[in-house]
Amino acid sequence: MSQQDQDFLDDLIPRAEAAKLLRVTPESLAVLHCRGAIPLSRYKRGRESLYSKSEIADYIRSCRIPAST
Repeated sequence: MSQQDQDFLDDLIPRAEAAKLLRVTPESLAVLHCRGAIPLSRYKRGRESLYSKSEIADYIRSCRIPAST
């Protein structure tokens, strides 16, 4: 396995951990993803849904509200 493949796999986290980062329940994350309300890729490994930590971080950054001066 190449280092690039290993880095990709190391970046993936289960739905429960992704939901914690997003401060929603795992069930809510599943619904948001199913409705297309959250622009995150989902990967399947067997019955498990996995999400990219770096993609979640980018999404959170994109939701930033600038501080008023």
